Amino acid sequence: MAESRRSAESFTRNRDRHRFIVTADDDTPLMVTRYGRRDAAATVVYLHGPLSDATSMAPLIGELHQHFGGEIAQLVYDQRGHRHGVPFHPDRPAMAQLVADLDAVLTHASGQVILVTESLAAILLQEWLFRHRRGILRLDAVVAICPVPELPGDERSVRDGRADLARRAANSLERELALAFGILGCDDELPILESVGAMMRALRGGEADVAVVEDMLRATPTWIVAGKQDRLVGHKRVAELADTVWAEWVLIDDAAHDLIHTHTRIAADTVVAALEAAHEQTLFRGA
Repeated sequence: MAESRRSAESFTRNRDRHRFIVTADDDTPLMVTRYGRRDAAATVVYLHGPLSDATSMAPLIGELHQHFGGEIAQLVYDQRGHRHGVPFHPDRPAMAQLVADLDAVLTHASGQVILVTESLAAILLQEWLFRHRRGILRLDAVVAICPVPELPGDERSVRDGRADLARRAANSLERELALAFGILGCDDELPILESVGAMMRALRGGEADVAVVEDMLRATPTWIVAGKQDRLVGHKRVAELADTVWAEWVLIDDAAHDLIHTHTRIAADTVVAALEAAHEQTLFRGA
């Protein structure tokens, strides 16, 4: 894992990249980084997981940049409310802010669009899909890496007097996330975990109808990559999700939740498969 992180740092230092500001709908500036051509025939957009930021995707970005020689574009940004992102605005629902930010970033994607999510970002994907269910969906494929499709302790737990149980489940998830991403024991562990708590509250504020989202994913080529040793979401749950949305999926026996760093090549191969499928679909449509 350390070797992967060093490789990622080397990539971000030495490869040409373009950083620019995207203005969200509430005038908040979002820092976005593009790798590859601005007018590329396909763009991969990344949604990083919790306890991380845009740099966590560097190993995957580097692998794909090398594979395609910079002929595809890759966009990554620090999500609001996460480790290094701008804070949520207190006067607006946090989930709405996350969805609007993704909308703003996607306006800078060219060609076919492949959305890559990691971990709890799968919940943001669900909410984004649901809010665009009546419009034209500008999305050609989805790749979900170690998806966590729901949070423990739903609203029924609170209404039924099981709020303490729900809170304990959420605290357990925070600890498992911290273990997965190597946060426990670091100097700024407490503020990082506090930011994760805020992010989890934001994700819990979604309105997505799961059945509607599942229908939308069935109509969108979808790939799932998961680790059999992942303690945050069991591989049986991932298999169930893949079967429900008709996704292609890869289960890595010796991988856990941080497989972007530990099994970068397999994750990259999956994104390549999604890109190739999107290209073939475009040819089939006669574009």
